[in-house]
Amino acid sequence: MSATGRWHWIVCLHPKTNIDTVARYRSLVGENLEFSEDDNILDVFPRADVMVSDTSSALSEFLLWQKPVVTFKNRRPGPELIDIDDPAVLESAIERALQRPTGLMAAIREYTDAIHPARDGRASERVLAAVDEFIAEGSDKLRKKPLNLWRNWRVRRRLAGLG
Repeated sequence: MSATGRWHWIVCLHPKTNIDTVARYRSLVGENLEFSEDDNILDVFPRADVMVSDTSSALSEFLLWQKPVVTFKNRRPGPELIDIDDPAVLESAIERALQRPTGLMAAIREYTDAIHPARDGRASERVLAAVDEFIAEGSDKLRKKPLNLWRNWRVRRRLAGLG
C-alpha cells in the first residue's frame, strides 16, 4: 500500500518485536514509508491522521488525540474503533477513518471522556494537591483492610508451590 503513493506511512513497532520482523519493515522504507526509530511513540502521534494496529495500549493514547484507529482483530473492539478481521478491507477502513464519520468521532469522544475526563494539562497539579491533602489529613481516616483469611491462605499456598 505504501508503493501506491496514496498515503505516507510511519511504522512504529513495539520495542520487543522480533528482529526479523523489524528488518522486514525496515526494508520497506521509501518515499512513502518511514520506519520510526523513536522510542517515544507519543512523538509520532501529532504527525499521524490514523493509527493502524491490533491490540495495543497505545490505542487509547492515540484516541485521546481525537483521531481514528483502525484495528485488526482487536481483543475488545468497541464503537470507538474501526475493527476489521480481513486484511483485504484495510484500505477501505483507512478511507473511512480519514473521513472521520460523525458517529465514530462521537464514540471516540465518549470513550476518551470515560478514560480521561480531565484533559486540561493539569493532572500532575491535581495529583500533587491530593498527595499534599492526604499528608495534611494523615492516614487516620483510612479504613483498615478487611481480614481475608481465605485469600491469605490461597496466596500462601500458591507462593509455597502447593497450588
